[in-house]
Amino acid sequence: MARRRMNVADVKEILVAWDVGENISAIAHRLGYSRPTVRKYTQAATQAGLERGGGRRGEEEWERVARAAIQRVARRRERGLATEAVAQYHDYLESFMSVRTYMLMKIQLDLI
Repeated sequence: MARRRMNVADVKEILVAWDVGENISAIAHRLGYSRPTVRKYTQAATQAGLERGGGRRGEEEWERVARAAIQRVARRRERGLATEAVAQYHDYLESFMSVRTYMLMKIQLDLI
């Protein structure tokens, strides 16, 4: 599936469907999102305080929960252990890739 921007209305639609008992796969299929994307937003909403099947909610409450979920999903995370381990080789990898890129460009020009 192609990546597309999600707005508050899209996230609200996911959360309302999930809240009334629709499963992740059905929501993803109906709205055209991947299952991991739908799961990501439902988990973020749960962490923000949404309880599935918690009863009727007003439009303002859905707006608040959807915005909280979007903020949780968009939040930058701390660098992981693998990122830290590779970071020490950044300069080497950058120079290695620039040499390889130059060589590939040269080969491509020679072929034209």
